[in-house]
Amino acid sequence: MPSGRRALLSNFCALQRVLAMSLLLCLLATVLRAPFALCFLVNDISSSTPSFYAFGASMIDNGENKIAMPFRALSENVPYGSDFFSKSTGRWSNGRNLLDFMSAFSSFRAIIYLPYSASVVEGIGYSYLDPYLKSINGNFTNGVNFASSGSTARNSTAEGDDSAGLFCLLVQVDQFREYQASMILNAKGLHEQMRVKKKFADSIYFFETGSNDYSFNAFRTDDYNPTLEVNTTLTYMKRALEVLYGLGARTFVVMNVTPLGCAPSVLNSDVGNGTYDAYGCKADWQELVELHNQRLTSLLEHLRNEHADAEWVLFDAHSIFLDAYHNPSKYDGDR
Repeated sequence: MPSGRRALLSNFCALQRVLAMSLLLCLLATVLRAPFALCFLVNDISSSTPSFYAFGASMIDNGENKIAMPFRALSENVPYGSDFFSKSTGRWSNGRNLLDFMSAFSSFRAIIYLPYSASVVEGIGYSYLDPYLKSINGNFTNGVNFASSGSTARNSTAEGDDSAGLFCLLVQVDQFREYQASMILNAKGLHEQMRVKKKFADSIYFFETGSNDYSFNAFRTDDYNPTLEVNTTLTYMKRALEVLYGLGARTFVVMNVTPLGCAPSVLNSDVGNGTYDAYGCKADWQELVELHNQRLTSLLEHLRNEHADAEWVLFDAHSIFLDAYHNPSKYDGDR
């Protein structure tokens, strides 16, 4: 593999670890109702550890699209999976992805959090989450990953022979609805059914969605309306969150959109008005993402007021990515 590509993959893995550490803290602060900038010391995680249900796209997809439509995605080829699994697993990564780093370890010893850094991390007791469609030897003990690479928050359908975008957000939520119903139905007796329902209520529901709604569509026509597109995307996100709330979910962690104007795929395209910020990122794309993230923050505040019995947590991945773009040396890389 060319040295430049390997360096890029190495730097991305370092960033993934920082994201995972930050997400761990976000989850712990939510579950333990504790402040962020603290040292948490936990010797063991009991069987009451909440299950984890993930919804989103390629940043966290761990094989859903590959199972549904095998031999069609680029992620099934080298170098994907080459630096950890030694084979393709359907992840859009050379190894593990964000959720893998968060869930891979068998025990959680300690985390000391400072801005964009953490130390002595050994996980929170989750194994890798299997994709929903893995019916053969699937392990859903700790939760299920419904994420589908290329998916959008709004309703969309995959086209042609490409596996990208198979299951949009609301389809993923419907898959969860089916999974939850089957788990409750298979529980024997009223007491066991109540226990299963409480387990779902005590679980964590993580969302990584919205980026593709802009990556696939933004600024490609002269009449593209950022405000309208953001409002449409968030309308679908709100619907998904409220459906899950109606199904008993009470702890939500929602990731915001990362700085698309700094992403290589956007920088290498001619889409946009051609203006750049001081760091060489596309200014109009950055403004679009800022608008989405501001509206997302407002949406979560609205949901907190409307459903005060639930936890509505924003995971600010945008700030972590932006810091990496602005200060690459902090992540063992050079710009």
